[in-house]
Amino acid sequence: FIQALPEEDAEMLTSIELHGQSQKAYAEAMGINYSTLKSRLKKSREKVNSLFHACCELSLDKNGSVIDYEARQKGDVRCQ
Repeated sequence: FIQALPEEDAEMLTSIELHGQSQKAYAEAMGINYSTLKSRLKKSREKVNSLFHACCELSLDKNGSVIDYEARQKGDVRCQ
C-alpha cells in the first residue's frame, strides 16, 4: 500500500515507519520544519489507512492491531 502513494510520501513512510529513522532526523535531512513533517506524516498515514479500508474489511483486537481481514472486491487492482 505504501508503494501506491506518491513517491515523496512513500519514501517518508518507508524511512520513518519501516526503517526506524526518527522524525526529527528525517526532517533535518530533508531540510523541512519538524512540525511540517509531522503534518505530512499524518496525512500520509491517513492515505495508507484509506487504501487499506478501500481494499479490505479489517478485524481489530482491543488494542487496534489487525487480527484478520477480508478483501472487499476480489480482482480489484488496488487490492493486489
